[in-house]
Amino acid sequence: MSFSPSVQAGGVGNGGHLHLSLHRGGRSLFGGGDRQFGLTDEAEAFIAGVLERLPALLAVGAPSVASYLRLLPSHWAGAFACWGLENGRPPFG
Repeated sequence: MSFSPSVQAGGVGNGGHLHLSLHRGGRSLFGGGDRQFGLTDEAEAFIAGVLERLPALLAVGAPSVASYLRLLPSHWAGAFACWGLENGRPPFG
């Protein structure tokens, strides 16, 4: 067993993902809004801020050389900075 993000150079590795939500006053800001996909203005701004700061967040999400080198398309890794509803629609951002 290995907890390394990739045990063989160029191979598919393993990793994790994070779910985020945003609430105010007991109400989700990711629904019931007037923006694309029903987002509120606050949720859209929150997503834009996360996407803008993704390069810096790699220090936490991909803290080793092996982690960083694994960020390639078709390697079960988040290789693109984007957001989309249920990952089934074209992203914006």
